[in-house]
Amino acid sequence: FHDGSNSYIDDTGTGSLVVRSSDFLIRSPASAEVMADFHADGAVELYYDNSRKLRTTSTGIAVEDHIDMDDNHKLRLGSSSDLQIYHDGSASYIQDSGTGALIVDASELRVNNAADTENLLQAFENGSVILYYDNSEKIRTTSSGLRINDSTYLYFGTGEDMWMGHNGSNSYISNGTGNLNIRTGGTLWVDNAGGSETNIK
Repeated sequence: FHDGSNSYIDDTGTGSLVVRSSDFLIRSPASAEVMADFHADGAVELYYDNSRKLRTTSTGIAVEDHIDMDDNHKLRLGSSSDLQIYHDGSASYIQDSGTGALIVDASELRVNNAADTENLLQAFENGSVILYYDNSEKIRTTSSGLRINDSTYLYFGTGEDMWMGHNGSNSYISNGTGNLNIRTGGTLWVDNAGGSETNIK
């Protein structure tokens, strides 16, 4: 019936209101746009402005556009909501509070700034892990250890009192506070760069 403002299919009796169809289609009043489409033995499809946005599949659901969630609304995964992804209005979180570890599997992992214009961290399968400062590479792991670029220094102490590094021409060990102590259980050797001559023993 129609009450002058809206139309109703009103079932208030016992049981369900059952609509049987092999293909149930809901369209706009002029039949120009699809709003929802239900297929027997197939998908349920939901539309926005005649554009399909979500459909069910044999393995779950497929979202064909963005998922927009307000602040503090969480994407919760796991039987006990162990993994949660959300934004609280100030910061964004990937929170794992369940059993086991939070594992990221990737052949190449990159962490960039929000604008995607600067590298923060890169990690490569069977290769290096690289750390950046202001998009400038500072530390790289190699097959033989750790490499620090020229004019990038390794600092020690809260006030960076001691530092060491290479500027492309010369190498430095600099200590600004207190004594520089070198301790060894054996002999102290200072050799030339090739190791063929002893300068100090």
